[in-house]
Parts: sequence; structure tokens; C-alpha cells
Amino acid sequence: MTKSNAANAKLSGFAKVLGFISIACLAWFASYHFFSAGFDLNRADTKLSASLTIGVAESNTKLRGSALLKRDDPSLFMQSCEENLPACARDVFLTLHKETGEEDEDQCKGLLVSDDMIVTDKACSEFKFTFEHPVWGTVEAVPHTSFNSKEKMVGSHLGLLEARAPSSTHFMDKLSRRTLMFLSFQSTPIVDDTDPDSSSRGAPTFMTCGDNHEPIAHTFPVDGEMVPLRDLAGVVPDYVLWKENDIQSAPMLRYKTHRWWTKPVTLEEENKVIERMLEQYRGPPGSISVPDAHHKNISAIGGILEVIDPRGHRNPGCFKIYFSIYRTEVPFSNMHFFDWLDFGNGKFLLEKNPWYRKKALERRTIIDACFKKEFNKMSLNYFSEKERRKHVIDISPSRNGNELIARYRHNGKLVPESPEGEPHLYMFDLNQTLYIVDHTWNEEKKGRFKHTSLLDGAPAMSAGKAYFGERGTIWGVNFSSGHYKPQIQSAVMMYQSFKTNGLNVSALHWIGRTSWSTQSCYDVDWESIKIAEFEASELLKSCYELTKSPMWILKEDV
Repeated sequence: MTKSNAANAKLSGFAKVLGFISIACLAWFASYHFFSAGFDLNRADTKLSASLTIGVAESNTKLRGSALLKRDDPSLFMQSCEENLPACARDVFLTLHKETGEEDEDQCKGLLVSDDMIVTDKACSEFKFTFEHPVWGTVEAVPHTSFNSKEKMVGSHLGLLEARAPSSTHFMDKLSRRTLMFLSFQSTPIVDDTDPDSSSRGAPTFMTCGDNHEPIAHTFPVDGEMVPLRDLAGVVPDYVLWKENDIQSAPMLRYKTHRWWTKPVTLEEENKVIERMLEQYRGPPGSISVPDAHHKNISAIGGILEVIDPRGHRNPGCFKIYFSIYRTEVPFSNMHFFDWLDFGNGKFLLEKNPWYRKKALERRTIIDACFKKEFNKMSLNYFSEKERRKHVIDISPSRNGNELIARYRHNGKLVPESPEGEPHLYMFDLNQTLYIVDHTWNEEKKGRFKHTSLLDGAPAMSAGKAYFGERGTIWGVNFSSGHYKPQIQSAVMMYQSFKTNGLNVSALHWIGRTSWSTQSCYDVDWESIKIAEFEASELLKSCYELTKSPMWILKEDV
């Protein structure tokens, strides 16, 4: 080696040493300032504005700023997340207060995902809390044991609480919980829609705001780490975790200052839900039900929509009109029917568009009560299980056996006499239990009721009206119900049930329709009836006996 080459080699080695020293100094300087600040806030100039990103992206390492913070002060890290929340997330980021009232130095935080679910960390998910909400006031939150106990949650840093918010409503076939924010599968928001890998280029992100100011959570801070919320996949229901394209297309619903979102649905999906509901409310062959009472499918749908209506079981005749408009609307709303009806385009249905009124009146398919303002006032009281028990009656023979006496089971009081022309409403369920709502029912105080009110729209054996005399005596029963439309089979099964239980069936009048006769007994396929304790041959015999009885009376069809 020449002296020149040796000198160059030394200089090269010296330069490398200086380079390493410089890199080390820069690293020390950056680390010093990072720890002094406690966090690094990067704001991305993207369509997801007002986003909060915690952490420093390292090009060739898995080390993140969040991991560094863990060594310093996790509470400072959580504080930084809270202080820099985007505006859209203010109402869903919660401070949780322990029920014991004791001071909690490490205050628990959470995300109010829906009106019944809070995401928090594993340690906090083991306690009871309260939190303040701008609409509901003080709300209780308890450990969500059904989710926290799942196998996938054993090693997770996340936990769930169940919020005891005011009761939500049933939409179609399930209890509806209002989605107040989105949990995203993406731990980093997608910056470029055309580049599916763009989401993996940034640091983990806590919260962002969508185009419509919807709060979107991507991770949750736990002990200084940003834990991806996609870890909850397979644990929480489908309506909790959202894919990016679902978030962008989610319809927003609003009531006064309260807003929420729902996953988009197709008309085909909604039709399948309706079909499931129709099957659910059908009983065994031989029973009466709301779906089977209507020959036209749209009328059956209208009846079922009344039964499951979350805003008080409104007019079924109007529902069939509303549903026809809902499913023919172009473009389709991508909303569930009740969302559309009360918070979407159906909110001011018919009142808003004179064309609907003109066409509806021409076809005589609507009455004034179907205009939304009036329609919303026409609700029915559907009985709770506790209310229902107060209307169960027991029947026993009088001392001479010539009369049947009815008493309310819960208090032993006699059923009062029915006013002339105003018989009491009754339901006879599939367990052969008889329910009566008498004329003392206070509609102004307790609300209007129909046959569907008593059994919550469930199938039954018979329905109609019952005539009562003095001292609880039953004078007669008819089979008049617009919701259930009983046929002669209902009259026969009720007649046979009374006989089987030792009651004098000649002590009351059986009031059938003018279209029913002895010939009807031979027109019915009694073998098709699949209700416990009823045999085809006995039913045919009872039918013949009933229609030949002097207590058999025929009235005009209902």
C-alpha cells in the first residue's frame, strides 16, 4: 500500500467514525426533546381532517413513539390523547367515575361506541362506573361480562363496559342499538383511496373525523400503547366494527341534537328480514296469527310492522302504504324501514309531497290519519308480562251449575258487567289461558289497546269479544277480531277446551259468523291442526255439536 492510499484509508475510517458519532448525537438530541415533550403530534393534511395521530413512524424499526411514552408516563400519554381530540369525538370520549365515589388517581377513560357499549382498557372493564352524557344525563356502566369472558379477550389489552343508557328500540327482528361512532378495522386512516396499502404507511392513529364529521376510532391508548381496535373482531357484534367503505356510505340519522349512524342495507336484505318476521309471528297450523289473517302479503306486512313498531304500534293500514313507498323509492335509501320512516325521507311522508296525497286519495288507499303528524299520535299500548298477568281470568261453575263465573286470577275480583253494546275484549292463547280487558280500562291514562296488545302480537287460539252479566257471569263470546280474523276452527277449539275442563258449554252463547254452518265442519281439514291436546276426530265431533247447539248464534261477518 502506498503512503497516499494509506492516508486515504485513514481519512475514510475517520469519516465513518465521525458519521457514527453524528448519528448518535442526533439520536440523543431527538430522544431528549421527545421525552421532554412527552408526545409528538402529527397532523396529516388529508380528507380525514382533524385527525389525531400519536407516535413517531420509524422507517426500519417497529419502535413507535407510543412505546417510548410507556417508559415515561402512560397517564401523560392518555392526557395528550384527550386534549387533542378532534371536535367530532368530544361527546363519545368518556371520563368514567367509579361508583364507590373514591378518588381514582388513574382515571378510567372510554369510547361510547353505541348507547349500550363502551370500549375501555382491560383493567377498567372490571369495575362499575357512571359517566355524564349531554342527552341522557348520568348513566351507569357495568362490566360487559358476555363479551369480556370470550376466549379472544383473555390476552387482550382492551375491555368492554355495558352502558345502561335509556332503552333503545326494536327495529325489525332485533334490538336496535344506536351507533354513536365507528370502530375501524384500519389502525391508520386510508390517505389514498387508489392505494390500498397507503394505510400501512403512517403511525397508528387514535381518532379521526369522517367527511360528515362522524367520529372514527382506529386504536385505543392503553398504558402508552396504541392498541388496534380490529383486535375486537369476532368479539363484538357486526354493528360495532366497520370497514372503511361501510363508514363512508353509512346513513346518518338525527333527532334534535342527537345523531347516530346505521350500516347501509339493501332492499333484498330488508325483504328477507320482513319474511323472517312474518314466519316468527305465525303459530302452529290451526292457530290464528296476524300474518295469516291477511290474504294479501302487503296487508300482512302492515300488520307485522304495527306489532314491531318501536314508536308505539301505530296504524297498520298506514304501514302498508308507507312500506310500499319505502321499497319503491329511487334510489333506495339503504336504511332500515323504521329508520327511513321516522328519521329519513319518510319523516314527513305524504305531508311533504302533495303528489302522494293526490294519488293516494284517487286510489282511496289512505285516510287523513295516515299523514305522519296524525299517524304518530295513533299508538297502541302493548302489555308487558306484568300487565298481562293482571288480565288472566279463571272460570268456575255457579252453585247450580247453570252459569259460568269469571274472576281475575291476580286478585279474585269478579269480571264486571259489560255495558250494553260494549262487550269486553278477550284473547285465548295457545296454552288455553283466557285474558279479558274490561270496560274499566282507562284509555286516556293507559293508552288505546287492540287484540294484538294483550299477547304482544303473538299467535293465539281465539280472539274476540265477551259479553258479561252481573256477578261475573259470562253471557256469550264472539270471534270478532280485525287483527286475527278467527275462523270456525277457533270457535270449535275454544268450545272443546271448555268441555274438557268440565265447564258447562250450554251456559253461554257461542256467536259465530253467518258464513259458518254445520257444512263448514266438513270443509275443514282437522288433521292439519297441530295444537297440543286437540285430536282431529274430537274436533269434528265438537264442531258438529256446537253448530247444532241452541246456544249457537250467527251474526253478520266482521
